[in-house]
Amino acid sequence: MSFDAYQHSPVAGHWHYLDPRARLAWMGGSTITWLILGAIGIAIEVSVGRSLVHVGGASLPLIGIGATAGLLVLSLVWAQLAWGRFRFMLSERELTVESGVLWRSRRCIPRSRVQHVDIQSGPIDRALGLVEVHLYVAGGMGPVAQLPGVAPGIAEQLKGALVVDAPADGGFDGV
Repeated sequence: MSFDAYQHSPVAGHWHYLDPRARLAWMGGSTITWLILGAIGIAIEVSVGRSLVHVGGASLPLIGIGATAGLLVLSLVWAQLAWGRFRFMLSERELTVESGVLWRSRRCIPRSRVQHVDIQSGPIDRALGLVEVHLYVAGGMGPVAQLPGVAPGIAEQLKGALVVDAPADGGFDGV
């Protein structure tokens, strides 16, 4: 991408936060996970028969219900905090990605090293109209950065700004 094209890119030069729908995806995923794990825990608690609390003739697995509810609330708060702390910025020289709730991370990926960009979406992301961007660099063993919960238009603009076009003559580029 030429410097002139970079200057006119809508994704360049300022911080971008994840799409607000990403928060819903993360909260939905954690809700499903904890409800399934909670149901398994409650089933085990009921089958063992211990720690059931008898209330008005009914036996309730209060430990399992309480643990599931507590962990569900904690994971929803965590998803909100993680969403609010995830941001990225494209500059003339690099893509900077910041994330983390307790342990903060700042990755600076030189644009010249970006080899290819994948845009993916799972079932929850597709339902919410979101994608996940994976960046790969020369010599890397996997993606060096993942940007979850990105609007498809922003993802395509980011991909266009990061990936160098193939040689015009269609010749071998040496890679």
